[in-house]
Amino acid sequence: MRPAQASAAAFGTTQPPATTPAPPPSSHPSVPAPVIPSLRPRPCPSPRSAFLSTLPEIVVKGGLVVFISPYSWLKQYTRDQSKWLGGFTDSKGARVESFPELKKIMHGLKFELVRQGDEPFVIREHRRKFQWGCSHLTVWRNAA
Repeated sequence: MRPAQASAAAFGTTQPPATTPAPPPSSHPSVPAPVIPSLRPRPCPSPRSAFLSTLPEIVVKGGLVVFISPYSWLKQYTRDQSKWLGGFTDSKGARVESFPELKKIMHGLKFELVRQGDEPFVIREHRRKFQWGCSHLTVWRNAA
């Protein structure tokens, strides 16, 4: 029995291990599960168009995308709020929140939300000063 078959048998299945699908023709590599540690790179290019729209090319069908972000949008890094994924008030005075915007975009790209939760983090500024925060973790499956 080959090692893959032995470990499959240990888990009560005799199916052969899954094979990785061939990558689609693209300028981007295809991966099964990229982790995006923050939706606010500094400076922020434009998460709406430049980055998120490439996910269907990057993530294989059935693959996952993991976002972990506190949704901290700051003018000192990206002055143009139209590039922000929420965290501002629109021209009609309505509050634009990051997660509903992300959800709209991801559903439009044919990704389904699999899991979400809060993930605490600590940033050490120096020996005696720390910042505590809480990021929103979301996991999305490419359903296209």
